[in-house]
Order: sequence, then C-alpha cells, then structure tokens
Amino acid sequence: MKKTSLLLIFILAVFVSAKPIYVDQTLTAKCHTYNPTARDCSGSNWAFKTVNMALDSMAKGDSIIMRGGTYQEGFIEIPLAKNGTAWTAGNYNTITSYVGEWAILDGNNACEPRGVVMGYYSPDFVDDYDLKYWRFDRFEIKNGKSADGNFSYGLFISGGPNTFSRLYIHDCYSIGDNNPAGIGGYH
Repeated sequence: MKKTSLLLIFILAVFVSAKPIYVDQTLTAKCHTYNPTARDCSGSNWAFKTVNMALDSMAKGDSIIMRGGTYQEGFIEIPLAKNGTAWTAGNYNTITSYVGEWAILDGNNACEPRGVVMGYYSPDFVDDYDLKYWRFDRFEIKNGKSADGNFSYGLFISGGPNTFSRLYIHDCYSIGDNNPAGIGGYH
C-alpha cells in the first residue's frame, strides 16, 4: 500500500508542477495571482512582464503563454537547465501566444550574442549545449542582427528534439559572410 501511495503522489506532483506561466506587458511587476481574463492579479496563475523573467521562473514542463504585443528584450535566453525530458504531458516545455492574440519578439537589430533573438547560443559544438523537448508555436520573431551586423538569427536552437509550428520569422539581416537565418543552430 505504501509503494502505491508514494507512486501516486509522485505522479500527481509531476502533473501539478506543469503549469501555464503568462507574460503580460501591462503588468508593472511579477504576479503570482494572475487572472488571464481580467489581465490583473486577481487569479491563481503566475505572470511576468518579460519573457526572460518567465523563462527564469519556469519549471520543466511548463507552458509560457505570451500576451499579444511586441517584446523588445534583446537576447531572450532559453535556460538549458529547463530542458524537457520527453514528449509526454508535463515533460516538455511550450512557448506560445495567448489564444486569439499574437506575440512578437523584436530583436531591434542589436541582439547579443551573435544576433540571436531567442534561443541558447554557445560557440562550442558539443551536445552539452543542446536544447531538448521545447515546443515553439504561434508567434513572430523579427529583427535579429548582431551589433556589428555580421550575424543574425531569429531562433538559435542546437540539438533537439524540438518542434516548430506557425512561426513567422523575418528581417534577420547580416552584412558579413555568414548567411542570415530564421532558425539556426548546430548538430
């Protein structure tokens, strides 16, 4: 009986930890009682003003849901420590727009490192720097370019597996010998 109870508690803990985390520019600070309908702090969800803050605060298996609008945060770094572990509920991460709205990540043509708007950039070609089990769905990325103009990426994702759907990535421009890319990465 004890083994069954512990297993049930473990399974519930895994599913309870997977939660939506909202990003809403109308907030003045983080909110641990966000109401997505009212767009205020009268509910029971987490919300942050920036995508970077949401990524830093998420747990593996969470979904980051961006409210409509343009987010100019420079480089939005996806933390390797938050990688998912499988394509089963509660084990992969999602970044998406709120239903009926459209989020835009604007690199403002000055993203460092290497002109990346969102992702994880490492100059090392090793598997230790691979992003795994991330789902990118239904948002826009634009204006990826390094300050010197030599590199540009909307999304830089090494490794995998990851999924990409309904993304609009454009105006990633470079003047150097490196080709501009909507989605780039190693491996």
